[in-house]
Formats: sequence, C-alpha cells, structure tokens
Amino acid sequence: MRRLIQLAVCLIVLAIPATATATRTSAPNVEETVLASELKSQIQAKLGKQVSGMVFTTVHCHLPTISSLKATCQAHWKIDKAREVGIYYVKVTYKAVKGGAISGFTWSTTGVACADAKTGKKLSC
Repeated sequence: MRRLIQLAVCLIVLAIPATATATRTSAPNVEETVLASELKSQIQAKLGKQVSGMVFTTVHCHLPTISSLKATCQAHWKIDKAREVGIYYVKVTYKAVKGGAISGFTWSTTGVACADAKTGKKLSC
C-alpha cells in the first residue's frame, strides 16, 4: 500500500509541469489576440464590401516569436446565401502593440480556400 501511495504521488508530481506547459502554450498571446481583432475589423470592412453577404466569423493569428513584428493569420468567413464557407490566409506586419493599440498595421492575403457549407465539397474561389 505504501508503494502504491508513493507511485501515485510521483505520478502527480511528474504531471504538474506537463500540465503547466500545455496550458501556457495553448493560451493565445495578447499580441495575437489584438492583431486578430484588428484584422477582423479591417478585412470585414474591405472584403465584406467586395463580396455581398460575406461575414468574417473568426480570425486567428500566430506570431512565430514575440518580437517578430510579423504574423500569419487565418480569417474564417461564410456567405449564407451562396452556402459557402472559407478561409483567407493572411500575412500581417506591424510596428508595435501597446495597450491594445497597433501602429504600422498592414495586411495582405496570401491564399484562399472555399467549400460548400452543407456538403464540405471544395469549391473554386
């Protein structure tokens, strides 16, 4: 019984760092969240006007390093009338993020993927 308790304590102690690491890496960076929010509003304003009914639902950004000042993003969109969903792949550059404000923010699309919202079949964009 004593060995069983020691084994359980050992497993718990070993699991704590792994859990802490998983939580830390899965939580979004503050800059990534701010960039995604800014991109969503700008991409909706520009591309939403060009394509009737296009609504950007979620935007996710990834910074390779905290100080890189460049990010890659995915902007998920849908067009209910046309029964389409898709993703714009976007590259973002910026100069700084301070207190939720971004300076020197620019973006451009690098690709797009589309599918039928009901069947999931790939479509030509």
